[in-house]
Amino acid sequence: MTAASVDLEARIVSAEKSVERVRTFLDQTKIINELSGFEAELTRRETELEQLVGQRRQLNDQVALATVTFHVSTTPEVVVATSEPGDFLKGVPGFGSALASGTNWLVNALRAAAAGLGYALPFVVVLAIPLVALQLQRRRRTGLLQPEPTA
Repeated sequence: MTAASVDLEARIVSAEKSVERVRTFLDQTKIINELSGFEAELTRRETELEQLVGQRRQLNDQVALATVTFHVSTTPEVVVATSEPGDFLKGVPGFGSALASGTNWLVNALRAAAAGLGYALPFVVVLAIPLVALQLQRRRRTGLLQPEPTA
């Protein structure tokens, strides 16, 4: 059951008890003014109860027509090596698995560095253009880069 259905069930039970209380008062009253007031209150509470029951019916219909999708996949069994007393290295992976794990970490680190370089490269190009222009301008001012004489 969902939280909405549990809440709805609790509200229905409460409304049913409320309707029964009003009916009890209606049966016990002898005064005309009170009688009409209890009848109006009973009508209001019965209407509320019917609305709640209708909501429950609609929720149940939605649940009945709902589509459930699940995927089944097989996973390899995980074998946990238990170490016996005196053999504390039995569960430690061997050189081959340690080398494979280290290689995977290195490849992942290089991929992350390459991705970072890929993200940064456009910014480097955009920032390099003004810096190169400034450097050329400084060289011209200091005389290192003389304009060619025109003949």
